[in-house]
Amino acid sequence: MNLMPNKEGSFALKADQVFFVEGQDIASINILAKGKVDVYLSSLESFYSEAEDALLRRSYKLFSIDQNLFIGADAIFSLNQNSFTYRTSQDSILFAHITKSIEQVQE
Repeated sequence: MNLMPNKEGSFALKADQVFFVEGQDIASINILAKGKVDVYLSSLESFYSEAEDALLRRSYKLFSIDQNLFIGADAIFSLNQNSFTYRTSQDSILFAHITKSIEQVQE
């Protein structure tokens, strides 16, 4: 799976690329600057053992989001893990700001 690196900066993502997986630890606050992303929910217990295509086949597409939105911000404030799986539906640009805790975001 092509997961986002734990780095700060701007990332160009190709269409049909999974970049965050449900259950993955949150390492950054992210903004979708350009493009479109599909959001999926899975009933799987283990996400990392699944191949990308198998994960998406066994997940439910909830909705799509367009540019200029935060991605995964809810997880920073609650679980510290992604609540959903995110996959680009077109070429996209994502900005990431590394954060370790809610306290760091509040500063």
